[in-house]
Amino acid sequence: MNINVMEFLEETIKKYGKTKKEIDLNQNTELDSLNIDSISFIKIVVHIEEVLNIQFDDDFLLKEQFETIGDLEQYLLNKM
Repeated sequence: MNINVMEFLEETIKKYGKTKKEIDLNQNTELDSLNIDSISFIKIVVHIEEVLNIQFDDDFLLKEQFETIGDLEQYLLNKM
């Protein structure tokens, strides 16, 4: 699968998160700054799993495991 993970994460976070659609996201954007609650994060995880056909390890089902979008991106790249 040829996918730009960062662009995919931006679209997914804007779709399922509680962040403003016009905000610019990058690898250094802290997840805590995006007002993503635990339910929104699980929706994001489920969407990622379905689209990328991967499964998050149980230890990484909490938003607190990822400080920035770049951390999440790196985790996904390692899983792919």
